[in-house]
Amino acid sequence: MSESTREPAGEPADKPARDPAGTPADRLQPADWQTPPESLPAFMIIGRTRAGKTFRPSDWAERLCGVMAGFGGNARMGYSPHVHPVDAGGVKCVVVHRRIKAIEPMAWDFLLGFARDNELQLAPMPQEDQ
Repeated sequence: MSESTREPAGEPADKPARDPAGTPADRLQPADWQTPPESLPAFMIIGRTRAGKTFRPSDWAERLCGVMAGFGGNARMGYSPHVHPVDAGGVKCVVVHRRIKAIEPMAWDFLLGFARDNELQLAPMPQEDQ
């Protein structure tokens, strides 16, 4: 896969970012925790249920990140730098950076609640991608 194509803030939010390291889906290591450890700077919500089924609809990651998006200086919508979609080897994921918890605790709770309610897998971000 190519380098990150995440749109900078203020750019159109119509495409998901590509995983910077091209993480293949089988390299994702789902974790057994419901709340990421405090020491973890970022984690992914993986588009697979705990039962291993692909989460639907297929644009769920873009929709979820759209809720967290904002308008930039050029009046265009852009994904938050703290919550953005990635494609990890064909599996839709959402990267969540811990900074969002300090900036907007309700957004943090919403994201974790979404993952929990939909029984989605969580995984720590590979170190090289943080």
